[in-house]
Amino acid sequence: MNTPQPKTLTIDGARASYRVWGEGREPTVLCLHGNPTSSFLWRHLGAGLQDSMRVIAPDLPGHGGSELGSRAGTWEEMEDFVERFTQSLGIERFTLILHDWGGLIGFRWLFDHPQRVRNLRKLVVSDTGFFSVDNSAWHSLAKIWRTPGEGEAWMNALTFDAFRDGMRAWCRNISDDAVLEYWKSLATHERRMAKLALYRSGNLEKIKPYDGKLGTLACPTLILWSENDPFIPAAAGYRFHAEIPASRLHALSGVSHFLWEEAPEQTIQLVRSFFIET
Repeated sequence: MNTPQPKTLTIDGARASYRVWGEGREPTVLCLHGNPTSSFLWRHLGAGLQDSMRVIAPDLPGHGGSELGSRAGTWEEMEDFVERFTQSLGIERFTLILHDWGGLIGFRWLFDHPQRVRNLRKLVVSDTGFFSVDNSAWHSLAKIWRTPGEGEAWMNALTFDAFRDGMRAWCRNISDDAVLEYWKSLATHERRMAKLALYRSGNLEKIKPYDGKLGTLACPTLILWSENDPFIPAAAGYRFHAEIPASRLHALSGVSHFLWEEAPEQTIQLVRSFFIET
């Protein structure tokens, strides 16, 4: 598989890295990754869609080839980056695909920019959240990162070997190339502290002003969920399905959190079928 080399542009004085599959084609699909991944997460999907559409996937600041610049790495800064990135590329009508933190960032971006909702053609949601629940809902590792002192100690003790072993435990058959790509988000002290800033800015009560917004989405929506996700239970996928009117849900068995890595052929088939049928 030939994964395109990253392109770059400058946003707020910092390098922003992104990948494009199907250059020059329409419609446009925008993919937002989460933690600790990058645009590399979308390589299988991009290759599977590039014959009929343009797939654009940025590296969020502090991930892949994108610099943090002056950013601390907060949720709000990530949302601002997405708006500036889409403005820079002139993205107007688009389909949006979200995973993990990409969902928290992407939904907040959509609802803070009503013109983006109006220009949203289709939506694919996977293993993420956007519900105003108590912060106790965070998974155990996130709780460590959100705790001052504990998070710093965890980050300072992290080694590449421990990261590799963790990714292999959470994502069956992950390639060595993917491990190396995702390690970039934790490879420096600056990026590790940005990870803490992201999670500490992730007060789930911030979602309360958006309660009911999911129900206003009128575009066709596909919800893909890993039945065995250790971080975001499948119940969240069923809740998305209940709240988004024009949605369909497909739960993948035998797959963990990183479904785009673990089940590339299945996810490509499901997304292509959804695009054809809607």
